[in-house]
Amino acid sequence: LRRVREVLAVEPTSDRGRGVRTGPGEYWIRFYGTPVPSRSTTEEPGQEREPASDAWAWRLEGHHLSLNVAMVDGLVVSVTPFFFGAAPSTHAELGEPLALDDTRAERLLASLDPIQKAAAMGIGPAPADVRSGTGSRPKMPRDGGVKAASLSTAQKAELDALIVGLLDVWPAGSTDHLRKRWKQTDSEAIRFAWAGSARRNGPHYWRVTSPSLVLEFSNSSPAVNHAHLVLRTTDDEFPGR
Repeated sequence: LRRVREVLAVEPTSDRGRGVRTGPGEYWIRFYGTPVPSRSTTEEPGQEREPASDAWAWRLEGHHLSLNVAMVDGLVVSVTPFFFGAAPSTHAELGEPLALDDTRAERLLASLDPIQKAAAMGIGPAPADVRSGTGSRPKMPRDGGVKAASLSTAQKAELDALIVGLLDVWPAGSTDHLRKRWKQTDSEAIRFAWAGSARRNGPHYWRVTSPSLVLEFSNSSPAVNHAHLVLRTTDDEFPGR
């Protein structure tokens, strides 16, 4: 995954004490349960197979990366939480790993008319970080933001690109269920919100919320050089918990 490699590459090497170290090599993969090959890699045409009854999962994680995949009956049922971070958010040689998403959000904000923009930016000051948390269920941010129902066709396409662009990091078959749920969500229930500087070169925060998906971005430190991006689903993470 190109974007994963970028996140790893910009991570500075440091020793924070008490065994906590960061750097491109300070990431680990963990398995939960007993791994069972997926259906797509084991089945031959016409072949019958016993269903895999046990759920299992894997996680690739370090300071600024968390990839989670859960499998049930040989099928991917969850690819969230999905977290990227970058500090520095802009690297002199390696670029800006989270620029694609942040630029899309800035472009959407800039396209809003004054009434839409007032709604989008009516959520108060930018929080210090993303708010959905690290628990087994995301903490839903407070209501606020501009409803997708009030957006133009072009603006809705920009909003869709924020979600679909992250889902595209994974093979399509792993995220089909999320794409379907996103497309079927009532636009009245989807909101885009922004806080802080209206330009991404200033401290800012933005989010997309819906009944099934929550996407948050934060680069709100005064130096604007520490970015976090997280995609959560509201009801299918960590199956079996």
